[in-house]
Amino acid sequence: LFRSQRFASRRLHSSHFAGTQYTMPAKKGTKRVAEETPVNPLQETLRQHGVTKTEFSSIEEAIAHPLAPGLTEECRKMLLAVAPHCVCVRATDRTKQQAACVEMLTDIFQGIVEAMQAEIDTEVAKLSEVEATKTVLEAKVQETQAAFDESSAAFRARKMTLADAAKEVIAAKATLADKEKNQRQGDAAHEEAREEKETLETALAQEFCRLRDGEIEGEEVKTAYDKLASLASKLGLEDSLITALPASMMKKPSERGSFDAMVVAQLEEGLKMQVARLADTVAAGVPAAEARRAAVSAAVEALAGAKEVQQSAADEMTAAEEHQKARETELSAAKASLAEFVPKHEEAVAARNGKVDQLQNFKDWNLACFETVRDRAPKKQKTAEVEEPVAKEAPEQLETAPAQVAEAGA
Repeated sequence: LFRSQRFASRRLHSSHFAGTQYTMPAKKGTKRVAEETPVNPLQETLRQHGVTKTEFSSIEEAIAHPLAPGLTEECRKMLLAVAPHCVCVRATDRTKQQAACVEMLTDIFQGIVEAMQAEIDTEVAKLSEVEATKTVLEAKVQETQAAFDESSAAFRARKMTLADAAKEVIAAKATLADKEKNQRQGDAAHEEAREEKETLETALAQEFCRLRDGEIEGEEVKTAYDKLASLASKLGLEDSLITALPASMMKKPSERGSFDAMVVAQLEEGLKMQVARLADTVAAGVPAAEARRAAVSAAVEALAGAKEVQQSAADEMTAAEEHQKARETELSAAKASLAEFVPKHEEAVAARNGKVDQLQNFKDWNLACFETVRDRAPKKQKTAEVEEPVAKEAPEQLETAPAQVAEAGA
């Protein structure tokens, strides 16, 4: 590039290239008019070499590209001025100087490609860092999602456990109520037998003995007998004996006859036998009463245990719920971080894609047009009469080009 710049500079200062703007030569067989219509030098040069304005515009765009390496503004103007007299000339017709200029443009355009590729590499590196961060954030979302799912499953399990524990408490309460009912019913019969036994024993030891032995008189006799009479009616004695009881029991011992003595003896025997039966009933009911008490105690303990299990299940469910909420908060935060980062990732992808598109567009348009113009096949010679003026004037056009470059750079 520097060699080419020095070459162009030498050409600019050479008096050999101090020409001025040129005009089209007159065609053979035509008379030159006094005043010729001015011709655009660039368009005429492109026409002579068979290069379209569109193709050359793409080359101008490439020369003016900001990534063109090591080009000063003066050098850029010089290249824009000499380019049509170099690259538009077919390779077989180029002079050494033209070939050197084309080589310099080739190097410049390759430098642009390399600079664009470097920008792509830079954006790819940035994107890699962004994607690495995005991967971490996505992994965090997956991690917190898994933790939240696990905590949710644990919460549901604890909730079901609490429901089962509540059912056990209800069942334990029902069992206790049933045991207490059985106890009340069983204990009532047993207590009734015991109380009846104690009543008979008391009556036998007091009222009966006092009446039998004549220890009381007057109203006390009647009161004592009334109590015995109510008890005697439950002994299952014969009716004749029941009928004879008042007279026999209320007489003084000295006034009783043999029949009265027999009535008193049978009453005593009936009372004792009833006491004995009741004693047997009470004794037989003790194990059952104990069993009922034990059943109630067991039911009470079972209910207490069920309530304890229920409370423990409730505590565990509460802890599981708090754990679930904490995991949900973490998941929301992870999702929010990822959502906030997505635009950065999209921006990095867009930046990378933009640089890739720029390079591809440069290759597909600017570089492709340059290579198409640069590498055109030699033009077929139609007639010597037509081509000879162009062949002769082409070197003269190239010689006048540096002067135009000097004017552009001035």
